Amino acid sequence: THLISLKMSAFLFGLLLLSSLVLIKAPDPVTNGSWLLLLHNHAKQITLLDLESNLTETVVATNQTIVTFDYHLEKNMLFWATNNQIYRCSLNKTQGSVTKHIAYAESVAGLSVDWVHDRVYWTDSASGQLEVAKLSGESRQVLYREGKPTSVIVDPLTSKVFWTDAHPHLPKVRYAWLDGTYPKRGRVWQAAPVLWQADRLAPHGPLALDLAQHQLYFTQVEKSQTTVMAANYRDKKIKVVLNCWSLSPAMVLLEDRIYWSNSSGVYWTLGGSNEVNTVSKHLKDIKQMKLVSSNIQLPDQDKCMENSCDQECYVVDDVASCGCRFGYSLQSDLTTCRDNGYAVLYSGDSIYRMALLPEDSEPYSKIQLLYRNPASQISAVAVHVRLGLIVWSDSSSGRIYSASIDMPIVPNLIAKGLAKSLAVDWLQDHLYWTEDTMIHMSTMDGRMQAVVAEDPDKPLSIAVDPINRRMFWSVCGWRMLIINASLNGWNRSEMVTEDISCATSLSLDNVNHRLHWVDRTRGGSSSVYYDGHTRHNLHEPRIQGLTVFEDKELWIADHEQALFINKSSWITQLHLGFQPHGVVVFSRGAQLGGPDYCQDSACSGMCVPGLEKGSWSCLCPKGMFLDEDNVTCLSIQQQALTGFLHSSDAVQVIDYDSSSVTLDHDTIHRALTYIITLNAVSSYQSRDLELDRVKISTNTFPVTIKGLQPATSYSVVVESHPTYIGVWRIEVSTSPPPLLVTRLPELYKPPKVPVRWLETQHFYDVTYTWEPLVRQYYLLMFLPMYVVEMGEVHLTIKPRALVNRIQNSLADMNVTDKFYVVHHYENKEVFDRDTEMYLYNTPYDIEFYLAMVQVSQYSEAFGVDIILSEKTFITYNSVK
Repeated sequence: THLISLKMSAFLFGLLLLSSLVLIKAPDPVTNGSWLLLLHNHAKQITLLDLESNLTETVVATNQTIVTFDYHLEKNMLFWATNNQIYRCSLNKTQGSVTKHIAYAESVAGLSVDWVHDRVYWTDSASGQLEVAKLSGESRQVLYREGKPTSVIVDPLTSKVFWTDAHPHLPKVRYAWLDGTYPKRGRVWQAAPVLWQADRLAPHGPLALDLAQHQLYFTQVEKSQTTVMAANYRDKKIKVVLNCWSLSPAMVLLEDRIYWSNSSGVYWTLGGSNEVNTVSKHLKDIKQMKLVSSNIQLPDQDKCMENSCDQECYVVDDVASCGCRFGYSLQSDLTTCRDNGYAVLYSGDSIYRMALLPEDSEPYSKIQLLYRNPASQISAVAVHVRLGLIVWSDSSSGRIYSASIDMPIVPNLIAKGLAKSLAVDWLQDHLYWTEDTMIHMSTMDGRMQAVVAEDPDKPLSIAVDPINRRMFWSVCGWRMLIINASLNGWNRSEMVTEDISCATSLSLDNVNHRLHWVDRTRGGSSSVYYDGHTRHNLHEPRIQGLTVFEDKELWIADHEQALFINKSSWITQLHLGFQPHGVVVFSRGAQLGGPDYCQDSACSGMCVPGLEKGSWSCLCPKGMFLDEDNVTCLSIQQQALTGFLHSSDAVQVIDYDSSSVTLDHDTIHRALTYIITLNAVSSYQSRDLELDRVKISTNTFPVTIKGLQPATSYSVVVESHPTYIGVWRIEVSTSPPPLLVTRLPELYKPPKVPVRWLETQHFYDVTYTWEPLVRQYYLLMFLPMYVVEMGEVHLTIKPRALVNRIQNSLADMNVTDKFYVVHHYENKEVFDRDTEMYLYNTPYDIEFYLAMVQVSQYSEAFGVDIILSEKTFITYNSVK
């Protein structure tokens, strides 16, 4: 039996709950009902225990470690947190419960619910912040950043929030109003006021409130003794409430009854008595307790129900006071909010946002972890301010996602692809990205997608200026340059071609018409006007990425956990606590409004403004083409042509051999010239694929591209100029070279019925090189077309594409008779082990002959080699 030695003060008339303590007047457990919320099972389960019946109900069961929890009784909500995620579910699971993820954090230490104003507060000990959000997780704001906050508790009746600052030498209990403000002297920054500080203060100990007496309870520890202290937060008087020589991990004191736990269960005892009564021996390893009762979360009037605030409202000193969302600041009228903007940064598997400048001379900028997925590898980020969206590319999954930037908990899939750079047209709500040799464009929901440009030299970084209707991208392949084009990929010009290596982090100053970029190979950043003139260079070898906002250049550096802001050659350094890989700015000032030239267009696809004011063009999504009216997108009807290796929209491969491919295009009338580029991507032979590249131009189709290598796969890009329909990309493989068939079927007439194999006795020097590509041998019987089908057909050839290849090869040999497959060998079986076979249902009085078909294959391309036997005639008498 676990005994507790207690000395209770005479004035302890309420309820004391340690490990998330609560002090109230005790409810009548019979008339009102009281329950305990218990965190147990290695901190992976929250159970509701009825103190009257001792019945239990599991509310949360997870494989994650829960660090803290609280509830909102009126809303029937339970909030719980793991190390870096905060969740919400129903408190009473009989009413149905769906767990919702509402926020990310670096390291949640404490959590408390404001049941009057419907907000949830939490501390992040890693970032040193006190944060708040609505119960849904929206309107998230950093209230305070300093020290190492741990436990937190809210008194919504007096509009105060209290937290423990786990200073390593002198822990403190601090407090502020519900909006994070507090009285200050002068304009010099001051830390939040201290209610109590002592070196014995338990830095991670729980906090509790007596709402009626305005007292905050906390614990102090010295050696093996734990002392429960009470501080009146009106007159600041401190007193000792309880001394414990052995304090259990979780304990509730209910007037003369004490509920406590140890490793063997949950118990209760009367104060001053050593008699132990069992509540439950099934609930062990209790980490935290909370009492659930309507007498704890007392109702109060929300003074913010009626307000004239521009964004948020908090109760400060019993008066409604306006507040602002992240990235905004309150104006002098104390009602409206000004958009200051904030930086959005990404690093590996995480996305953050950070206030650009500290407010009121604060020593630290406020920063929030918006998204984290350990399975992700974020390679690019873009924002759409008007829609409140953030878009990112995940190179691990090969996907592009979007979500609300205020709460990017559930990402929406936009497209599949390994995007290296992202850019947003915020006027037409279009997303651009680079991938391999292509530049894609889509609607923000990804419903419509198209390729607007194709460059074999591989576009890398991209930037879009929808106000001036321009698009820029850098090329990092055989050539290194920056290209200027219209938003639909037309009207291209080489903007920067000299003194440049691989340009990254393209960023635009669309007010001054200047393009900025990072040259990581040479070191530093550069900028030019849109016409390519008046170049400025900043030699700063550390620069890894940058973005431009108003008159500032924000950049990040290699191996430095900081954001640098360069304004008029004056550099400010803001500490981050992580190594950023990229940065963009979220602000209406960064995405100014402009005329909508597509407002009156009847384009059924994606309307794209042209370089000339008032002009626009209609771009059709993949699988569609532009009709004669230039505004209607029609679906491309693919022809069902048997034997085509590939087809992609209107471009089709209709034939191939070991050294050529033949392409067809069913909308040739839509363009003047087509540029066709083939790049080798894989080959059976080991060689340098970079040199295997063919490029032609044509205005007629079908077209045959010759000079290709055998058993090689090529990436084929067909681009129309001017681009009315788009760019097509397909992949085709050439077949292995012609190979001599080494076995010839020799037919014996009755009574020597079997077919035997006659070796051709022919060898040539390349046979061995391609021999592993031989897949099958087929023995075919050929009959005139008018002959009735044989009674028994033993075998068929699959796939259909192979049948067509065999038919084409036979036609080249002037063999047009109908044939039947009578036998086949797979995977190069040894013929000598099956030297003869019998043909059943052999026709008589009709000439026929046999063929040995040797099939080789690379990728999806088949090579077919055939050798024929002599024609044979079996008389009716022979059959008898």
